[in-house]
Amino acid sequence: MDLETGTELWSVVLDVTSRVMTVSDELLLFGGLVLPTGQTEAVVALHAETGQEVWRAEISGRVASMIVIGDRLLVLTQSNMLNAITLESGQSISITNVGGRSKPAGSPISLGDRRLAVIDDMLVAVLADGSLAGIDLDSGEGKWWALRDTPGQTEIVVVDGVLIVFARGEPRIPEYGTPEPATPVASPIAMASPVIALCSHAVQLALPSATIDGSELQPGETMITRLDPATGVTIWNAKSDHVYNLEFKSDAGILSVVIGRDAWPADRSDMALCATDASVAG
Repeated sequence: MDLETGTELWSVVLDVTSRVMTVSDELLLFGGLVLPTGQTEAVVALHAETGQEVWRAEISGRVASMIVIGDRLLVLTQSNMLNAITLESGQSISITNVGGRSKPAGSPISLGDRRLAVIDDMLVAVLADGSLAGIDLDSGEGKWWALRDTPGQTEIVVVDGVLIVFARGEPRIPEYGTPEPATPVASPIAMASPVIALCSHAVQLALPSATIDGSELQPGETMITRLDPATGVTIWNAKSDHVYNLEFKSDAGILSVVIGRDAWPADRSDMALCATDASVAG
């Protein structure tokens, strides 16, 4: 689509479920199940200017996440296999099992763009059970593993040059109430509210732990950890039992919308926008 006029430039019907998508300078890359048989998985590369298929590469295992690094595409599967593919032709470079001592997961824990991150020449990957692996980008070797006690959803982000890990417990099912009519806000300026106090205790320092989830997390709890990307060693741990949504990385650190109760929809007096310094917890 032309960004200036909104005119459609090309349209393509994919025969691959676009479970995961990423982009390079000239390519749109889609990974997922090949239709209509649904028996194999593949990555399909389309030219961004024309929509024409440039190449496709068959992947053994369920595609979980992808990331472009230089002239390579790295594809992580749900079976913890890391596939390195050339961007130019889609040819396979290597396939490495990065699972280490992590536990197998019967169903996908998490999918998408928060399962792979690059920091300081190290690729950090979220494995099938939510554990982490630190992989040397040059050799493809696993250098360290940060394990979870209990399989669960884990997300990683790089904020201000530091690696932040969100290890989540089981989702806490909210108590859905009856939506109230929307109340107009009298001023575009944020109003003071007691909920702002949430920011001071929404993220509390926790004791060091041998695992990234710090033993079993309770429903709705999140363990937030800063890891050394070179070694996988924990620099600090913090825990929250608040509902976190809409986490953004920015020059100011981590911006999060914090909801102070389980009921949904939440009144604006129960919500706050909080900033957390990524270099130190708090």
